[in-house]
Amino acid sequence: MKVYCAECDNACSDKAPYCPRCGHPLQALQPPPMQQPVQLIEQTAKRWKMEILVAAGICILGVTTCSLGVADARLDGGGEGMIAVGAFLALAGFLGVIVVRVIAWWYHG
Repeated sequence: MKVYCAECDNACSDKAPYCPRCGHPLQALQPPPMQQPVQLIEQTAKRWKMEILVAAGICILGVTTCSLGVADARLDGGGEGMIAVGAFLALAGFLGVIVVRVIAWWYHG
């Protein structure tokens, strides 16, 4: 069966992907169907960005609280409670970042 090129009106085979005269595509080339849709790493990484930001924010809050506790301890001798809370938050945030990064790595293969 013959098809005609839309560009030069040349008669071509219906199995030819391009016109032999002008090179114009005769039919839309479609990729072969895939078994499973491909999911890009960039799209899957977005899932974990909020968790990483929250954990990093907790870590920063802990470091700030700890620093304020140290400053308070130097001024009036108190601040041990703030130092303890700040150290706990900093450690929890740091561990949270590590755990979320490992989980994100695990699911990316």
